[in-house]
Amino acid sequence: MKKIQKILFPTDFSPAAQNALRYAIHLADELEASIQILHIVYPQAEPLDFPALATEATQQQVGAAEMILKRTVEETLAQVQTAGKLKNTPVVLPDVEIGTPTNLITRIAERDEIDLIVMGAKGEHSMIEKAFGRVSLGVVKNANTPVLLVPEEAIFKPVKNVAYASNLLDTDVYYIWQTQKMMEPFDAALRVIHVETDDIGEPTALDDFKALFAENPKYNKLSFHELNGDEVDVVLSGFMEAWDIDIMALFAPNYGFFESIFHRSLGKKLLKITEVPLLFMKKR
Repeated sequence: MKKIQKILFPTDFSPAAQNALRYAIHLADELEASIQILHIVYPQAEPLDFPALATEATQQQVGAAEMILKRTVEETLAQVQTAGKLKNTPVVLPDVEIGTPTNLITRIAERDEIDLIVMGAKGEHSMIEKAFGRVSLGVVKNANTPVLLVPEEAIFKPVKNVAYASNLLDTDVYYIWQTQKMMEPFDAALRVIHVETDDIGEPTALDDFKALFAENPKYNKLSFHELNGDEVDVVLSGFMEAWDIDIMALFAPNYGFFESIFHRSLGKKLLKITEVPLLFMKKR
């Protein structure tokens, strides 16, 4: 996997998006990456008798959005710079497009060879559509690019501890490697976690995973943790707090698997109970 050089950041100008933008700026600074910040304007419906008016209204929205986006970039960069924590101010490129958000975001990510999509996630008090928006959900399900969802209360910290929640599938070997490669610039520890819901006291596939990576010195910061508990999200949340996890990675290669892992609780519940950003790994 190549180094993260280009980050796509879609925004709706909400407080959650503003917080995520500050996070993305810090992240881009650490990675020496650029940010393409994107706002999408829905096209106005065209009445049969007045299509020109609808087109004009859409263009007016685009013009207003361009001004707001420019001001947002300037003000947010100034805020982060004032805090005095940036090594080098990353390049932030504003972009306003017309279309439907989910399809356009995924298409732009492919077109512009984006390495990582960063999006804001809304508060824990809401249902799934409100928790981080239908658009974020659609992007995680459909994009081929890894997606980092940043909870509304998350504060950027230097990435030192990354966790990967594993179902011990054969494909996890690739995604563990992919996560490790993505986190290489941070020199972070990667902790692979499996939560066993049936405490039968027998060896699991986790032993095979350990053996596979054990002989390679480049994985000297890779560790494996098997935990027990009926509520996987609660166990993972406790682990994240105990080990001071900065990013939690999950495997979401396609719609079917994502539906099973997300709607049956894991991603959905984690976003409600944690302030740790969730990184959804995708098949590239």
